[in-house]
Amino acid sequence: MKFAIIAVATIFGFATLHSAQAMTGDATWYHLNGGITACGERFTDQDLVAATAFNYWTHPNPNLDPMCQRRARVTDPTSGRQVVVRIKDKCGGCRSGDIDLSPAAFRQLRDLGVGRFRVNWDFI
Repeated sequence: MKFAIIAVATIFGFATLHSAQAMTGDATWYHLNGGITACGERFTDQDLVAATAFNYWTHPNPNLDPMCQRRARVTDPTSGRQVVVRIKDKCGGCRSGDIDLSPAAFRQLRDLGVGRFRVNWDFI
C-alpha cells in the first residue's frame, strides 16, 4: 500500500510539474515530410508542430496520450521571439527540456542553419 501511495503521488507530481513549469533546453528541427507522427497524424514542414522527449508522454499508446492535445510556447531568450506549436511527436534524441521543432516553427525563431540553440518553453 505504501508503494502505491508513493507511485500515485509521483505520477501526479510529475504531471503537475510539466503542466505549470517553464522548461529550458535545446531547440532543434526535423523534417516531417508528411510522415505519421506519434499522435497518428500527418504534418508537413510548413506546420507549426513539435516533438518532445519521451518522459513527457504517459500513455502506452501515444495516439491516446494527452500530450497530443497540448501546445507549447517556445521563446528564444536572445531575441525574445516566440512561436506556439502543437505537440504531435516524440523526440528520441531529446533530453528532458529539449524540443524538436518543425522547420516552419524553427524559422520563426532562428535560421535553420543554426541547427541547435537554447530556448525556454512552457505548455499552454
